[in-house]
Amino acid sequence: MTIKVFGHLSPDTDSTGSPLIWAWYLTVCRGTPAEARVLGEPNSEALFVLSRWGLDKPELLEDVTADDQVVIVDTNNVAELPTSINDAHVIEVIDHHMLQGGLKTKSPINITVRPGACTATI
Repeated sequence: MTIKVFGHLSPDTDSTGSPLIWAWYLTVCRGTPAEARVLGEPNSEALFVLSRWGLDKPELLEDVTADDQVVIVDTNNVAELPTSINDAHVIEVIDHHMLQGGLKTKSPINITVRPGACTATI
């Protein structure tokens, strides 16, 4: 099963780029198939970065299911995530924001929250 990696709604550069970085890392370095997704149309800055580096815009993800394995980057706020996020199998969270609460997982997971400039720096 391919892991879906995504950030928050209204994707900015961090919420567009960090899924690309982490999906690449999971696939290439860990040998675990993963794909970057976005939860909306990336903003103009994110689109510029994608264009500048010749990267394809990640596919839109409208919601998740109980069968999906996901990694959340650049947020931990359920209000900024797909409606069914607590049904999915969240396997990791990588973030640089304060903890919001409300995210439920089916098992213990890796969580990295550091006060960096953006998730991509983590």
